Amino acid sequence: MLSKAFVLSGHGKPQAPSCGSSRCRMASNYQPAPHKPIQADSQDNVVAWQKAFLAAGTGVMAWKRSRLVGRRVFQADWADGSVSASQTELYSAEAAEDITFYRAVYPADSQRYGEEYDLKQGSTDNLYLIKPKDSPWVLVGALDQDSQALFLNQFGAEGAARLGHLILQYYDGKQVAFLEDLIAMRPESSPPLLVHAAMPCIIALKKGLSKETLSNCRLSPIKNKTTLEIEEGRIMRFQLTPTLKLPEAMVAFDPKTGTLFTGKFFSGHRAIDGGQSAIDDVGIKGWEDYAFDWYHLFDCYFFTKTAQQAVRKIFMLAQEITGPDVQQLAPLHGPIVREQCWKLMAKYEAWIEQKLRKESKRDFEVLVMYASAYGHTKSLAASIAKGLASSGVRVVDMNLEHQPASEITKALESADGFCIGSPTLGGEMPSQVKEALGMVLGSTTKKPCGVFGSYGWSGEAVDELQFRLKDNGFPICFDPIRAKFKPTEEILKMCEASGTRMSQKLASDIKAKKRSRVRDVAQVQATTSAGSAMDAFGKIRTSQCVMTSKTADGENTVGAVSWVSQASFDPPGLSLSIPKPPSKDQAWVDVQVQKLLDVSQQKGKLTKDDCTEVLTEIYGFGNEPEISQAMYAIDADDDDELTQEEITAACGPDSLFRTQLLKFSKAERAAKGEGEDDVPVKSFVLNMVPATGDAQALLADPVPHKKAKAENGCTVIAGIHSYLECEVASALDAGNHLLLYCHVKTGKVLDDKEKTDVVAVAGLLKEMMSQA
Repeated sequence: MLSKAFVLSGHGKPQAPSCGSSRCRMASNYQPAPHKPIQADSQDNVVAWQKAFLAAGTGVMAWKRSRLVGRRVFQADWADGSVSASQTELYSAEAAEDITFYRAVYPADSQRYGEEYDLKQGSTDNLYLIKPKDSPWVLVGALDQDSQALFLNQFGAEGAARLGHLILQYYDGKQVAFLEDLIAMRPESSPPLLVHAAMPCIIALKKGLSKETLSNCRLSPIKNKTTLEIEEGRIMRFQLTPTLKLPEAMVAFDPKTGTLFTGKFFSGHRAIDGGQSAIDDVGIKGWEDYAFDWYHLFDCYFFTKTAQQAVRKIFMLAQEITGPDVQQLAPLHGPIVREQCWKLMAKYEAWIEQKLRKESKRDFEVLVMYASAYGHTKSLAASIAKGLASSGVRVVDMNLEHQPASEITKALESADGFCIGSPTLGGEMPSQVKEALGMVLGSTTKKPCGVFGSYGWSGEAVDELQFRLKDNGFPICFDPIRAKFKPTEEILKMCEASGTRMSQKLASDIKAKKRSRVRDVAQVQATTSAGSAMDAFGKIRTSQCVMTSKTADGENTVGAVSWVSQASFDPPGLSLSIPKPPSKDQAWVDVQVQKLLDVSQQKGKLTKDDCTEVLTEIYGFGNEPEISQAMYAIDADDDDELTQEEITAACGPDSLFRTQLLKFSKAERAAKGEGEDDVPVKSFVLNMVPATGDAQALLADPVPHKKAKAENGCTVIAGIHSYLECEVASALDAGNHLLLYCHVKTGKVLDDKEKTDVVAVAGLLKEMMSQA
C-alpha cells in the first residue's frame, strides 16, 4: 500500500537555473550545513575512516517496503522565456535484499527535451541505494534538480552520513548540483565521499564542482579491472562500456544480488507511477509492455560498432561457468528488468547486428558532430541525421563533449562528408567545437559539409563555422540552419530536408567522379598519334625509371623503381616493383613513441603519473589493460621515477613497448573492419631515364622539367627522354617490396632520338605478335 510522505510546491517568479543541465527553479526545505575540508591520503584510508565513523554509533534509517516519497509541482523556466508547469513524483521500493530503488516519475506532459523522449510517454530517473549492514552505503546514480529535493529531504543528514560511495554512470551536468547538495548535507565529521566514475565524467566533475566540495570528496576513476568491496566478501565489479555518444558509460555488477547496474543501457522512457509495478512482468506481455520503449532508446544511442563492443563487454561480466549470474538489470530509466533480463540483453546484440548489416549496405557515410548546452542543437542534429538516414546514408552521430581527439579524427577520415553544429555561448562556440573545427581545417581533403546551431541572442557560432569552412574551400551542401532557443517543427523539417539535400550532393559527386574516370580511359584508348602515350610506352627500359607521386598532403615525392615490365596491351598496363614504405601501423607507432620521448625530453624525469597520462593519450580511455602492459614494458623495475635514458631505451627499435603498440594498432584496425594498408600511391609519373643518364642522380637531386607538365599533377623530371602517367589498379605484397599493376593513362616522348641499352617493350610486343 502506498503512503504519501510529504508534498513540496514551488511558487513565485521563475529564476535562472543554477546548473546548466536543468532549467527548473527548485524549492526545498532542507538547509545544507557548512562543511569543513577533510584530508585523506588514500582511498583505502578513506574506506577505513568511513567504517570507523559508522562504528562510532551512527544509526540506521528505517525504510518502508514501497511508498510514495513525495510529489513536487514545479515551474520550468526555459531559455526561450516560456514557462510551463508540471509535477514530479518520487517513489521507493525494495529492488533486492538490501537495495532500495528510487524512481522519479515525470508525466507525459513534462518538459523533458531530446530525441530519446520523442515517444512522449513520460519518463523515470532511477536511483539505487545499496545498504550493507556494517559498511558504508553505496548510491548509484544522481537525480535532476526537479526531483533532487524530494530525495534529499527523505534521505536526510543521517542517510548522507552513512553514505560512503557514489557511483556515476552518466554525465549531463545535473550530477554537479546533486553532488554539491549531497555533500553539504553530511556532518562536518564525515569522512570524504568516494565518487566512482569513468575518466570523462571525472574530468567534467573536476571542472564543475566547487573547491569546497572537491575537498570533501575523492574522485576515483573507474578502470576495467576496478572493484569495490561493498562489505566483506561482496565485491562489486566494473566494466567500461564507452560509445561515441556516451564516452563515460560503464556498468557495475553486484554479485550478492545478481544486480547489473547498466546506466543508459537497457533503459526505456515511460512514466511508471504508483499504480504500476517497477519491475517488468513475465511472458509475452512482460516483453510487449516495454519493448518499444527499450528499442527507441537503443535506437538513440546504441547503433554503432563501438556500441556493439560495449554490449559484448557487458556479457563478459557473466562469462564464468560457475559463480554469480546476472539476475536483474537496473538501468537509469524505466523498470528494473528481471523477467526479461536475458532476452533484452540478447535483443540488444541482435538489434545492433541488424543495424550494422543495414548500415554496411549504404553507399555514403556522413559524420554529424555537435555540442549542445540545452539540448536544442542536439535536436537539430537528430533531424539532420534523420534526413540523411532516410536517403540511404550511413550516419555517425557524435557528441563532441568529452570525445578524445583521436576518435574525432578517425570519424572525419572515414566519412564522405560531415555536418557540424554549435550553440552560441557568450558570443562564441564552445571549446569542443573549436577543437573539432581545427581538426577539420587541418585536413587536406575538402569534404562536403553543412553547419547548424541554436542561440539565444546573437548566434555568432553558426556564422563563424560557415565562414571558416567556406573560406578554406569546403563545399557547403545546404544553407546554414539557425534556431533561436527551442527549434520549431518548421525548423526541424528544414533540417530533415537539408539532410536529404546533402545525400543528393554526395551521390552527384560520386557519379561525376565515375564519369571522369571513364573519360580518362577513353582518352587513352583514342590517342594513337606520334608523341602519344603508346609511343612513350615503347620507350620503357627495365631499371632505368624513376617514380614521382604526391602524398595525401599534396607533397611531391620521388622513389626508386626496382624493375618494370609490360603487363597488358589493350588497355596498356605495366607491372613494376617498388620498395615498400613503412606500414600505417608502424607509422602510427613511430608517432606515439615520439610523444613519450618529447615529454621525457621536456621534463627530464617522468613519474608514474606522467607516464600514465601520456599512455592514456596514446591508447585512449577504456584500454586500461593495454596501458598497464605498456607501463610494465617501460618501467619493468617499478621505479618511482624514470630518467630520459630509461625512456629512450624502452622506446628502442625492437623494444617490448614498440611491439605492444604495433599489436594494439593492428587489433584496433581489425576491430573496425579495416583491411591491410592502402597502396602508398594511387597515381604517379614514370620517368624513363636514357642510357646516357643516371637514375641514382635523378633520385638524389630531382629537378622539375621546365616545359613538360603531367596532367595528374605529379612532377616530370628534367633529364628524361619520355614519361608515362599511370594509375594503380592493384598491388601485391612481396616482402620488402610491393608489386604494382598499373593502367597507363597518358604520356609523352620528349626526345625521340634518345636510345637505351635495353630492347623496348614495344619491340618485344611486335616480335611476340609476329610469332603468333
